[in-house]
Amino acid sequence: EILTYKMVMTMATGSVLYLSQQFAMTPFGFSASQAALLMSYLGGMQILSQALVTDAITPKSLYLVTTATISASLLGMGLSPVSSGMFVLWLAPLSVFFHAGNVMLGSLLTLYVPEEEMGTVLGLSIATMTVSQIVTVPAAAELFHL
Repeated sequence: EILTYKMVMTMATGSVLYLSQQFAMTPFGFSASQAALLMSYLGGMQILSQALVTDAITPKSLYLVTTATISASLLGMGLSPVSSGMFVLWLAPLSVFFHAGNVMLGSLLTLYVPEEEMGTVLGLSIATMTVSQIVTVPAAAELFHL
């Protein structure tokens, strides 16, 4: 259940985060140096997200919070006027809650499996990121060209 949710969350968020540099340059006209600053900004959001990581959250609450915040961010991005400022604004909560949720989901996995299966489960958890990149990058690129 946790791995499935993590895969879905990663694919939904990855459709924007994995191509944020490309989206910034082509539709929003960022220069290469501005796109580099955007990537630094997203790195800062990832660091900030670690302040939200807690072990006092139930799986159900984590699913609810991450689904609500990621959905709201993606919806806000989709419904906002097309502008570089709105793009950057909506990337912040998307990045923060995705990375915090990702870390907490990985930690939850360690609580629900026997110690002898820990390596396999953590490997599968990490694989969700790779698989989501394989799936979402081409899908997002196709959407980008529509």
